[in-house]
Amino acid sequence: MPPPPFQHRKGNQLVRTLMLMRHAKSSWKEPGMADHDRPLNRRGTKAATFMGWWLKEQGLEPDVILASTARRVQETVHLMRQEGWAADAVVLNERRLYLAYPDTILECVAGLSTEWNTAMAVGHNPGMADLVSTLAGQVIEFPTAAIAVFQSPAEDWCTAVRSNDWELLHLWKPRELEAS
Repeated sequence: MPPPPFQHRKGNQLVRTLMLMRHAKSSWKEPGMADHDRPLNRRGTKAATFMGWWLKEQGLEPDVILASTARRVQETVHLMRQEGWAADAVVLNERRLYLAYPDTILECVAGLSTEWNTAMAVGHNPGMADLVSTLAGQVIEFPTAAIAVFQSPAEDWCTAVRSNDWELLHLWKPRELEAS
């Protein structure tokens, strides 16, 4: 039996669910290739596909995906969705997420429509790891293809970002999940 879907309310309080992901492992094989254009390597392809499957098994699908325009992020999102995960999600390709600092990532999240209760941002380190650690209130190792899931009691995304009241619900790392 599949797990219950994530709740968008705690009692009478509306909550926002934010999923943060670092892109899967990318290749450095092509000398002279622009960083923005680097593809995933074999390990990254496997991890992205696995994480899409894992999220589908958990019953956690975003309403919207904010994705950096870098090739490795685009490939990560594509592979995750290949088996039907997040098939109905709106994908917003956001150039500002390329190598973004935490504040920039949060600016992108704050601007999301209230119609979306669950959002995912897929980007790069060090910004993603710094943001995950900041929201969690502790230093967190955030390897490639890792996903952190937070919730905030808020009526809209702007309020969620401003209030900085986030609870870390899950931290999933592909190597740990595959080993279990």
